[in-house]
Amino acid sequence: MPKVILRFLKSLKPSNPIILVALLFYIGGFVSYFFIKNFNFGFLTGDFIVYFKSRLITWDYLRMQFVDYLGTVTFNMFISNILIIFFCIFLGFPIIKVVFVDLIGFSGALLNALISRFGLRGLIIYLGLFHLHFEILGALLSIDAFLAFYISLYHSLNAGSTKIFIRELRSGFLPLLLKIVIIFLVAAFMEVFWSTWWVYIWTHKYIPWQQFYFEVYNVKFIRCL
Repeated sequence: MPKVILRFLKSLKPSNPIILVALLFYIGGFVSYFFIKNFNFGFLTGDFIVYFKSRLITWDYLRMQFVDYLGTVTFNMFISNILIIFFCIFLGFPIIKVVFVDLIGFSGALLNALISRFGLRGLIIYLGLFHLHFEILGALLSIDAFLAFYISLYHSLNAGSTKIFIRELRSGFLPLLLKIVIIFLVAAFMEVFWSTWWVYIWTHKYIPWQQFYFEVYNVKFIRCL
């Protein structure tokens, strides 16, 4: 069983050249934020207001709160992110801006902003943003998926056979695509049901997780540049 888990975790590792390029953009984002404040981090740096309302807990209320409200937010976030990633996989050209600049560079700049504003507490906040770490992993794997798809297509055209394309899609591309979808689904869930609360308790005041999600009814984001 441990070997199966280890093999699965290794299969989630992006290729080394992609990791190296991502690291360069990450460092670039971190350093550039000293000179250019070119990202809006929203709630990730505590720039949001949460409104709470205590209500009687009923089955209807639970459905409205966790399915109709928070569940819908999670689903819409997942669909938005996965569509962008599909564009990256099947078109390729958005990869530089979407993955390396708007996500990897953004993450480096976010770390700088959090440490500059909150010190060690900022590092703790960053480490606890699990949704962001999942998004980075999924985005880097999407580049591997892009390469796998078009390399399979090239092999098929070069050999003049669709069987090669279908075989390589089944063995390499589709399992990788499924992992990416699952990763972004987890990321959307974690952003709504963890990261919002995590940032709030470190940048505003402590409130128990269950109280936060049972009583939250609106979140207002403050745009700060």
